[in-house]
Amino acid sequence: MKTIKYFSCGMAVLLAVTFTGRALPLQKGLIPNDAKWLLHVDLDNLRDSKLGTVIFNEVLAGKLAELKEQFKVDGQLILQKMHSVTAFGTDFQTGAKANGVLLFSAEEETQKIVEGLLAAQMLQGPEGVLKKLQQEPFALYSVTDQIFIAPRLGGHVVVSKSREQIEAVRSSLTGKAKPGAGDPFAGYAVVPNSFFFLAVAEGFNESAVIPPQAKILKMADGARVVLGEKADLLCLNLALKAKDAEIIQQISQVIEGMKALVALGQSENKELLDLVQSTKVSNTEKVVTVNIEYPIAKVISKLDGLSKHLQQASGDSQRAKRKSHKSKPPEAEDPKQ
Repeated sequence: MKTIKYFSCGMAVLLAVTFTGRALPLQKGLIPNDAKWLLHVDLDNLRDSKLGTVIFNEVLAGKLAELKEQFKVDGQLILQKMHSVTAFGTDFQTGAKANGVLLFSAEEETQKIVEGLLAAQMLQGPEGVLKKLQQEPFALYSVTDQIFIAPRLGGHVVVSKSREQIEAVRSSLTGKAKPGAGDPFAGYAVVPNSFFFLAVAEGFNESAVIPPQAKILKMADGARVVLGEKADLLCLNLALKAKDAEIIQQISQVIEGMKALVALGQSENKELLDLVQSTKVSNTEKVVTVNIEYPIAKVISKLDGLSKHLQQASGDSQRAKRKSHKSKPPEAEDPKQ
């Protein structure tokens, strides 16, 4: 059971590290027409950015070292060989009913590492937990018959709770699927290809549970968030879309009102006041756009504090494990483990 736990933790660390982008552009036709949400992290652009340098070399350093110590896997090297991460889904279900597809675009070495981890787990873990379902036309594994993994699929590692969705992705990647008619996330202004994070969702106001604090989202039919760098600034672009020009005007007024309220209530907080003043709101008949620019140096300063906190927490955890191991009597060790 220890092997399963460590393997699961290792995969979780890899996922957490990745989601924290030369964005390999999203392949045309890869996202189905009925997709409701999309997340895309361009790791190439993120690595090239000032923010990404701090994230990879400082904030995540402790977790990557822990991964290397426990699994003898060089997480830093794996990340260098990964280009992008994409996730999408066709509804907003959560928990056991959640569906979606997760794609890691990576060099062949990384794909081989993932398949090696899967093969090792099959040999060491309890029978039936991890199974290889097929080798051709592509290798496919399942975890407890609930999660499906294709470690080498058209230059991607693909993970999904649905075998059918993986088959659909394979058809798109190999060009066997008929291209969809239109873009499921059309209607937004084009952004520069220097971004490293993109999130977009459509129809969430109809089915998703939106907290009371975000009622403004109930007014919108869709939303997109883009994060990137420009010179010494971190740039965030938020776009809210609606079918009615009157609703767009209302959304714009709400945002402007929120800006004024924060400026009035936080007049002594210079940092927050600067952020509010740098927030620009504009709109067309169908889209409200909010642009925020913030000095990267200030963001990095905050990340430095987070990095020190994570390193301290990681060190405390390792010391606790060593202390627990030393205090355990020899007869308590289970030789089967």
